[in-house]
Amino acid sequence: MKPVIPYTYVVASQRRRTRSRWALSIHLPNGVVECLTTYSDRTKAVAAARLLAGSSKHVVVRP
Repeated sequence: MKPVIPYTYVVASQRRRTRSRWALSIHLPNGVVECLTTYSDRTKAVAAARLLAGSSKHVVVRP
């Protein structure tokens, strides 16, 4: 198994005109934020972040 990358995974709401989306992003160690993808459901976005974080548990969920 590959070692877990020590990034902080962030799930944050992206308000759209017609509906809300949930963005899954990575906070890199140098302070840069990269958006990986968006989800229509918050629970799917949080589950994906927890899967990527593995045992490090560096997941932040913002409203």
